[in-house]
Amino acid sequence: MEGGVWVRNLRYPGFPPMRVIAAEEVPALGIRHGRGIYEMVVQREDLSYLNAPEKVFCCTIPAGAILPV
Repeated sequence: MEGGVWVRNLRYPGFPPMRVIAAEEVPALGIRHGRGIYEMVVQREDLSYLNAPEKVFCCTIPAGAILPV
């Protein structure tokens, strides 16, 4: 965005025009209008990595490991 409006990235010439679709509520998943994204996932164990990624990656990547870019 630039100045509050969407700006086309000229590095990607072949893409369809942007369209805006209104978000829908999905109460069964805790997705409701007016709630922040982290508030929605804080109580979901399967999405806990979004609030605490160190709990997932601390056990799978050794400290000091050099990761590919």
